[in-house]
Amino acid sequence: MKQFLQNPSGKSSAYFARRDLIIENLENRYYKILKEYGTYIKLHTFKDGSDFYFFFKFPSEKFGDKVMYDVIIQLIPIGNAQSDFTLSNYALKVFSNSPNFLFTYAYIYNQDGIVINWLKDKVGKMALNNPPTIKNPSESYGFEKSVYFCLLYIREHRLIHKSSFKDEKLSKKKVLDNISSCENKIKEYNKEKGRVSAEKKKKKMTSKKVSTNKKKPSKPLPTKQRLTKKYNSKKK
Repeated sequence: MKQFLQNPSGKSSAYFARRDLIIENLENRYYKILKEYGTYIKLHTFKDGSDFYFFFKFPSEKFGDKVMYDVIIQLIPIGNAQSDFTLSNYALKVFSNSPNFLFTYAYIYNQDGIVINWLKDKVGKMALNNPPTIKNPSESYGFEKSVYFCLLYIREHRLIHKSSFKDEKLSKKKVLDNISSCENKIKEYNKEKGRVSAEKKKKKMTSKKVSTNKKKPSKPLPTKQRLTKKYNSKKK
């Protein structure tokens, strides 16, 4: 988990030459979401054997609480990590139904075995087995936003300490019943995108109409009417 926050592509990777700037940018965006939509973030925690799970409902960066992503973090003990007081050195598996996860990283994460096994059906075979030739043709590991934001939440709220972990004893079935598939979440995302787009278009048209009416010059009087008006004025 600690490594994923610092460098998801691995210690030996030179891909992120300006990794520090990327992390700073993501952290700033995370704090913006936290400030505007922090009250909408929902978190459930539970254990399954020696594995620790964090189940988030996390706001979309673009649409806020109108589109809430399901993000699951699974932490698995490796080596002597089980005797540690924190979860820092636990291995990590993830799931998210955000478009970024689906179209950019699902295939790569699946190839490396870090997609949560019992949630793969929620992702779909196509995204798991077909390279992201459009969104990520170089198949770079990168920082998946929704997952990274949730890991920052865990770190910032000191939930990485085992002593602060609360086992809500949720069953996998209950979790599955409360998670949207990636396909359904994309539909929800596109619906909200369409609504926002239509609203912006309507406001733009209204604004344009008001602006046109303000600038619209008054029509000149017909010639006969202008002369009559001039004559009456002189008569007075």
